[in-house]
Amino acid sequence: QMSISRKGKKPTDAARAAQSLAMIGRKVSVETREKIGAPQRGVKRQPCSEELKEQNSLRMIGKKWTTEQIAKRVSTRKAGCGYAKSDEARAKMSASHKGKKISPEVIAKRKATRARNTAIKAAQLQQAFQR
Repeated sequence: QMSISRKGKKPTDAARAAQSLAMIGRKVSVETREKIGAPQRGVKRQPCSEELKEQNSLRMIGKKWTTEQIAKRVSTRKAGCGYAKSDEARAKMSASHKGKKISPEVIAKRKATRARNTAIKAAQLQQAFQR
């Protein structure tokens, strides 16, 4: 089989570029999409309601993390809701996003969200110190 003979070998940059060009505009069939998505079905994420996020945010106001707590949190990769990811998985995700361009619409949306969240946090802090 071709896959066995290529195991452990990395394609050259030229080969990767050629493969990338060949895949542009290619349509994936419904059956293939089903095969790709099947392993993800049934995986349950940790429930995370808006109320829970709000409670956790208010609970942490004014608290400082010790270096041991930070190290433990970083090592387990369980910051917030979702799955824990290994360092290898995080490195792969980081590498896959390197060099990607972000559209101006997405940048504007992110800035608006950041401004909104900053305003909410400031209001929460002000409310917490008035108590």
